[in-house]
Formats: sequence, C-alpha cells, structure tokens
Amino acid sequence: MAALEEALESLNRFREREGREIASEILERCGAIRRVAARIEEIRSGATAAFQKRLQDRLSDLLRGSNVEPQRLAQEAAMLAERSDISEEIIRLKTHAAELEQLVRAGGEVGRSSTSCCRK
Repeated sequence: MAALEEALESLNRFREREGREIASEILERCGAIRRVAARIEEIRSGATAAFQKRLQDRLSDLLRGSNVEPQRLAQEAAMLAERSDISEEIIRLKTHAAELEQLVRAGGEVGRSSTSCCRK
C-alpha cells in the first residue's frame, strides 16, 4: 500500500508540473495571438486608404472608354470592400484567445466546460 501511495503521489506531482507547464505555454501562445491580431488591426487600418486608391486607379485604367454607370461601379466596389473586411475575424480571434486565457487562469477542473463555445 505504501508503494502504491508513493506512486500515486509521484504521478500527481508529475501531472501538476505538466499542467503548469502546459498552462504557461497556452498563456504564452494566447498572448502571441493577441499581439499578432493587434498588429493585423494596425496594418489593416493603415492599408485601407492605400487599398482604396489602388482600387480606384485600377478601375480607372480598366474602365477607360467603357460606359459602365458610376453608381453600379460604386455598388460593386462597396461589395468588394465589404467582402474583404476582416475586422469580424480579428475580433473573433482576440475574443477566443482572451477566453482561453481566462479559462486557464481560473484553474479548477480539467476538461470541457458545459458552457464551452467549442462544444460539439
């Protein structure tokens, strides 16, 4: 019995150490994800004006001599801009990273929570 108790204590110490190391790694990676998402937001906000100018220049070149209605062209450009907007995905990425950090820092039981957003 003593050997079994010692083995179980050793196993628990190993699992606790492993859990701390994994939690540390998860927190580090979540932080990296959040930093990259913030950098993507910065790049995106600075690139919007350049993207619009390049699109306008390109459309002017392509439509030179064409009789496309300006209103129709504006609608198509607006649809293209809307489809290329990644802000929702950036917000979702940051939200998931923050929630994972919160779960790891909260500690407690290991496994899926009944309120998990990733539950299948």
